[in-house]
Amino acid sequence: MQPYPSFFFLAGTAPLEIQRRIINAATERGSYRAILILVLAYLGLVLLEGLTKLMLNVYRGWVGEIAVRWLRKSALAASQRSEEAPLDALAEGVQLSIIIAEAEPVGGFVGTSISEPLLQAGILVAVGCYLIFLQPLMALAVAVVFLPQIGFVPLMQSAINRRVKTKITVMRRVSQSMVQHVVTDDALDAQTPRVERLFSLNMSVYSTLPSPGRSLNRAPHSPNATVG
Repeated sequence: MQPYPSFFFLAGTAPLEIQRRIINAATERGSYRAILILVLAYLGLVLLEGLTKLMLNVYRGWVGEIAVRWLRKSALAASQRSEEAPLDALAEGVQLSIIIAEAEPVGGFVGTSISEPLLQAGILVAVGCYLIFLQPLMALAVAVVFLPQIGFVPLMQSAINRRVKTKITVMRRVSQSMVQHVVTDDALDAQTPRVERLFSLNMSVYSTLPSPGRSLNRAPHSPNATVG
């Protein structure tokens, strides 16, 4: 149930080629009719690509929501099967955390776990081949930019995974305390540091993302330097 957007492999290079032809036609004093046709073709491709991305995003969201629904129903079914042997507060807290908080990220991962890497890798290969065809030196420069990230991104992801694991543990402890229904000053005092811990963990994840994110976001625009 994963979308396979192979269409974008070539769609990532077609607009670049049309841009190149538009600039060449304009600088070489081509006919206005030819330039207008190229511009309309470019706009049509951009519109088609946008609509296709919208459809794929909706489909990925649908796949993710199906996974979320299945996970929540499974957790509820497990709690019903355990009626003869009541769960302790820890087990109930884990189920509560799964149903309320943990199901959403899992669904998002299921929706994009195959399609997104396939899409990005395909576009990268297609644009890379296009650059090699047009300007091999520029392709080499782009490769030099990307190669360090091959080693850096896994390290960043490992750090994020450790923080998320700690976050899930803290959330389950919060849920466990809520299930016990002990409303005392001591219980509230114990919950407050956990909430603050969740805040600091979330902020640490955000602070880990920006630097590589900016470099990754800039890299796809490098082919524009070769147009013309």
